Amino acid sequence: MEHPLVTIIIPVYNREDTILRAVNSVLRQTYTNIEIIIVDDCSTDSTVDVIKKCNDDRIRLVCLPHNQGANFARNRGIERAKGQFIAFQDSDDEWLEDKLARQISYMLKENLNGSFCPYILCDGEKRQIIPYDYENSDFCSGGLEERLKAGNIVGTPTLIVKRDVFSQIGLFDEEMARLQDYEFVIRFVKKYRLGYINKPMVKAYKMEKSISADKRALLDAYKILAEKHFDYIDFRHMTDTVFRYTDLFTGKEIAWEEFDGLIDRIRDKPGFGDETDYYKQIAESIYKMYFPMRNMLEHWYGFFCRLIDTEEFAIYGAGTFGRRAYFDLKKQNRIPKCFLVTKQGEDRFIDGIPIMELSGHGNKDMPVLIAVSWEKQKELIENLQNKGICRFSIYPFCL
Repeated sequence: MEHPLVTIIIPVYNREDTILRAVNSVLRQTYTNIEIIIVDDCSTDSTVDVIKKCNDDRIRLVCLPHNQGANFARNRGIERAKGQFIAFQDSDDEWLEDKLARQISYMLKENLNGSFCPYILCDGEKRQIIPYDYENSDFCSGGLEERLKAGNIVGTPTLIVKRDVFSQIGLFDEEMARLQDYEFVIRFVKKYRLGYINKPMVKAYKMEKSISADKRALLDAYKILAEKHFDYIDFRHMTDTVFRYTDLFTGKEIAWEEFDGLIDRIRDKPGFGDETDYYKQIAESIYKMYFPMRNMLEHWYGFFCRLIDTEEFAIYGAGTFGRRAYFDLKKQNRIPKCFLVTKQGEDRFIDGIPIMELSGHGNKDMPVLIAVSWEKQKELIENLQNKGICRFSIYPFCL
């Protein structure tokens, strides 16, 4: 069997406590024809000293004179790579021992230019596999592109790409502090098929000082994505993500000027709205979706500030959307008194909070947040009105 050289690139900045875990997980791979390029982004701690103690001639250390970000460091590694394939590892993550062997064998067999796998997100004692539906067979049969339009499911440490690909589609966008993996993958799938192995082979550790915690960087990244890939990203899902995860709710108002900046990235492009151009479809999407969504969010946020922020409340719905609403609000220290359902199922509690039938709910003045799919919302509104409950609103992020 062919065993081409694989270059593993590890950008690192001030990770003296975790870099050895990342490097050792690569050195322990059952696939051994590798070179490791560690690019230190001008660390100020003992990271470089720790790396220099690694006694393995497959490791090359590159020290940058100035700190310029992970994308810059990653790209400098790509430029120095000798391997036919390039894999990426993060300085605080860990590979399973058979990761390279499985992916390289799969890519050679299927003649693929790139592949990825799910990863296990470790947050303290919590473990979560991403994507949550990682066993979805559609990812292997053409459904991956549609899923990517709604958001990223590809972690950089899971990604392996043929080196020649970079000369065709470019390197990582150095302007982006976040979502650079998503932006690169979009460029990739526009030109190539991205293979998928449904076995989680990476452990990603959530770190307090990680750039992934920077919400400002997330909003800036979406502005770039909206401008570069307006023809690919699902606008509704992008809007949902931006509002849920970028702190646009400030004080008693929504920071519309921030989101308008994202929309303007699209509207200012030459040809926007042209009758014979794809921009017309994008324009219609914005005007038909964005402004109604603004009205809905204004109503929801007013409801939130007046009632949920100050009073006990209930969530009507204990399924996927009810749980989403609960965990979103929990991050803001807003905990419902109970979950309401039309008909009691097997579950009696969610996270210790009781689930009860609407028929047994006697407090007509308690605000109720409806969190179900849009197909069921009309029915639940009628149920509340028949019960004499008029203080309710629909959770807007039920996509």
